Amino acid sequence: MVSTPYVLWSAIIMIISLSFIPLQEMLSRMNEII
Repeated sequence: MVSTPYVLWSAIIMIISLSFIPLQEMLSRMNEII
């Protein structure tokens, strides 16, 4: 039960990092348009 939250947090961090990379690209493209 102690290792379960660690796995959950690592999965959440992976998902956030994967979704954050395209978000940065979108922001940079928006800045270029503006």
